[in-house]
Amino acid sequence: MDPIHVLRGHLGDVQSLSYLSEDHLYAGDSRGDLRLWDLASCRTEYTARLHDANSGILHLACLPDYGILLSQGRDGCVKLWAAGRTCALDRPTPLQEIRTGSFNFCRCAVWAPALDSPGGTSGPQALDSRPAAAAAAVGPAHSLVSGLAGDPRDLLVACAGHDPADVNVWRPAEAPSISTRLRLSEGINSGAETNHGMCMALAFLSPSPAPSHCETGMGTSESSRSDLEPLDEQDISTCGGGDVDSGGNKGAASDPRFIIAGYEDGVVALWDLRKPGRPLGSLRAHTEPVMCLDVRARVQGRSKGKGGAALQAGRENDDATELYDLVSGSADDKISCCEVRPGAPQPVTLTRQVQLREGGTSDVRIRRDGKLFACGCWDGRVRLFSVRRREPLAVLKYHRSHVTAVAFSLETNQLASASRDGTIALWSVYSSTSAATTALRQRESSSVSAGGV
Repeated sequence: MDPIHVLRGHLGDVQSLSYLSEDHLYAGDSRGDLRLWDLASCRTEYTARLHDANSGILHLACLPDYGILLSQGRDGCVKLWAAGRTCALDRPTPLQEIRTGSFNFCRCAVWAPALDSPGGTSGPQALDSRPAAAAAAVGPAHSLVSGLAGDPRDLLVACAGHDPADVNVWRPAEAPSISTRLRLSEGINSGAETNHGMCMALAFLSPSPAPSHCETGMGTSESSRSDLEPLDEQDISTCGGGDVDSGGNKGAASDPRFIIAGYEDGVVALWDLRKPGRPLGSLRAHTEPVMCLDVRARVQGRSKGKGGAALQAGRENDDATELYDLVSGSADDKISCCEVRPGAPQPVTLTRQVQLREGGTSDVRIRRDGKLFACGCWDGRVRLFSVRRREPLAVLKYHRSHVTAVAFSLETNQLASASRDGTIALWSVYSSTSAATTALRQRESSSVSAGGV
């Protein structure tokens, strides 16, 4: 499979991607430059220098409903920028700057409560509706104003701390005060096994969609949907709405309760933000540092057998029984697929490890419909897997160097991949059920070699 388009123009390694809309893509590089790409013309529409050239842009999170673009550099700063009606930044200076004190490669995680108002939309049309007075009303760097329909004061940002083993959760409107610090308390779980080293990857857990008429396949029968069939917009809206994180996850409109952290020693740990003294549970998922992870609530009703029925029954009593799919990548040669159940005695369990031909995964993203995930690998390949079956679907080959970031668009499921070679490749991946099912069956019939994928 060849990419449908290739975007060229960055002078440094492209390190982060974030879709503004189906037609616009933000990209940040190692020189600290931001480019807004018009995907219709494949040309750069806007450029800006957001971070110093020595630190670069490590991570981007576009929140169009808030009129906010978040950027993170290796200068120990997370910055919130006002995104204007023309998709450019309204101001040459950030609305807010959080001094995290962290200078490693851990990308921050962003929690953005969804909009309850029916008029809340995303994309350029939403930016056009932003009152001109709102941008003009922005005061000093410490002040945040209401965005398009959401209030930036509701945002939460999780970052590695000054002590790189810590995780600090910030409410930008209250910075420089830290909202929550996740740190092992003195005398609790002391011992060598708790010395996990630096925090390397983070993700908030969004509550799963509430049960609805879209659920099928409970009990021993198979779901009537293919595990790779994308949900359409109506299905998504009827299966529950709510919070949207930087990856497009949806859930109930409230502050998050749980966060997943990946560490230098290969451990992934689940934390309860209300009990920051110790993690709820942990699992050694890798033999090398965890470089990336992504987590998404599993759509209820797609599990087979008694487990799915038990999960459904437990949900009525306690939302902590929800089930999440967790995928992590590392400097080793494995992709780890886990299940997360915050209410279980062992909340993080390994379901399968996929062997790769070569070691190193820079980024992993689960698609919004929860059907497949993409991994950007150090060998220049992008690998696609089925979430439910944890089996490989395809290997995308174009880049000549490390793939540093991958991102799915929210509507068409277009995939973008970025690389150290300075290019961005756009891919059309399994937008139809038949294509995805055929690919999986071909993989099953041919079987993957013992050497990995």
